[in-house]
Amino acid sequence: MKSLKSILFIVFALFAFTSCSEYSEFNEDAFESSSWTKTTGIEFNPVISSTGDYQAFIQLRYIDGLQFQQIDAMAAVTSPAGTTDSIPFAFVLKNADGTSVADCAGDYCDLEMPFNYSFNEKGNYKVVVTYTMDMDGLGGVMGMGIDIRKK
Repeated sequence: MKSLKSILFIVFALFAFTSCSEYSEFNEDAFESSSWTKTTGIEFNPVISSTGDYQAFIQLRYIDGLQFQQIDAMAAVTSPAGTTDSIPFAFVLKNADGTSVADCAGDYCDLEMPFNYSFNEKGNYKVVVTYTMDMDGLGGVMGMGIDIRKK
């Protein structure tokens, strides 16, 4: 009986932790040939079920060794009504001393950058992430994801 209670607790805990996200998606094949081109916007289509304040985490997977301190980017969030908010942010790859802030295992690094956003409508949104640096392409970028959580 004690083990049944333990199993039920674990199942409940897993359900509680995984249900915290309103929307979560990770696209491991987001970048053809591991390169993010200036014209490539990575699109996500979250369905928001209740209005209010959220925290979104944009996730980036890249090959360890990128020479940038940060990657300047933009998230364009389009509401169900068609209005678009442009939110500038940066994927900060390294501390001031040059050490990586990402979670790296072998050659791959995962980084998560949070930003706050207030969803004022319920429904289907579109989030497109682009980089805003003045260069034609970023090599070594593998995948991107988004995790949206209600505050």
